[in-house]
Amino acid sequence: MLKMNSPTFFEKGTTFYSKSDFNKALSQWYNKTDEVTIGDTSYSQASWIFIKLGMYDFQLNADTKRIGVFDYLQILKQYEQDLPWHIVENTRNSKINKAVFGEDFKKISGFYLYIKKALETTITI
Repeated sequence: MLKMNSPTFFEKGTTFYSKSDFNKALSQWYNKTDEVTIGDTSYSQASWIFIKLGMYDFQLNADTKRIGVFDYLQILKQYEQDLPWHIVENTRNSKINKAVFGEDFKKISGFYLYIKKALETTITI
């Protein structure tokens, strides 16, 4: 799943099947690397990491920034690993596909997590 000898810590297409595993991996990435972004930014906004939660598929983009991961991990600590993800309207394209976090629907700058298939209404996972 994680390849320390690849050009990036996370191999493109790495997939997680729980928020817990995803969260642990992000923490490892943050603590064990100095990488500025999650993936190879020559792919720009390309999907890099996938999270499959039941019937919902998420993607974290390659250009997700270190500071965005730090901010996500800080919010995660407040929720003791049970951080609510809310899928809301993306202001860039008006699709309901953008993840925001916690009870206050915190948007994290530099953290590009989206549900793969846009929804008809806002949900919480």
